[in-house]
Amino acid sequence: MVLVMLGLFAVAALVYAGALAHWAYGERAHAGQFLAAPRCAGRATPAGDCSAWLTRTVSNVNASKSGLDIDLDGGALHLWYLNASGWIGELTAGEQVPVLVWEGSAQALRDPEGHVFYSEGSSLHEGYSDIGGAVFMSGAALLMMVCVYALSPWFQRRPRYVALVVVLAATGVSGAVSGAVIQHANSVNTGVKIGVILFCVIGIVAPVVLRLRLTRKLAAHDC
Repeated sequence: MVLVMLGLFAVAALVYAGALAHWAYGERAHAGQFLAAPRCAGRATPAGDCSAWLTRTVSNVNASKSGLDIDLDGGALHLWYLNASGWIGELTAGEQVPVLVWEGSAQALRDPEGHVFYSEGSSLHEGYSDIGGAVFMSGAALLMMVCVYALSPWFQRRPRYVALVVVLAATGVSGAVSGAVIQHANSVNTGVKIGVILFCVIGIVAPVVLRLRLTRKLAAHDC
């Protein structure tokens, strides 16, 4: 029963990963539209075909474990930051801040020095969440398959599958970590680099550990 449930969870995780990848594709296209949008002329109200920096008043700042939520103009505009360090974390209600608005949504804030901070829900960052989620769920599905091997007597009687399991485990762990990094850092390159390094480390260490365990098992058997 446990093996069946793990198998079903693995399939569900792969299906969800596929859905996230599809959504990420659409969101990256949306990000391209945002980057291509011109700045609004003069004091024109931001519309779908242009973006503008507007001065708005901070009405509420709420810090929690999930990040920092910032409401502007009584909640008319909203931004969310996972990393609220520096100037962003020091904002208080009543302050006036420059906010980049596109298609009626707040995209970023700009500090007095001119640094731009895009929110996690901005058009530039939305896709990273789904890309990271897809990679994470794919890695989780592979780890569930490894659990199936570890719990299945049929697989345990066939040691020739050990190499495959090592590859699945290394891919699963590196994929899950890579997905989490992509979501947190909003960088596919950083996530992929860390995932590849972790895969290589596991690929080298795991066979050595298995070899040592096999040697000890054979030595104990001889005694």
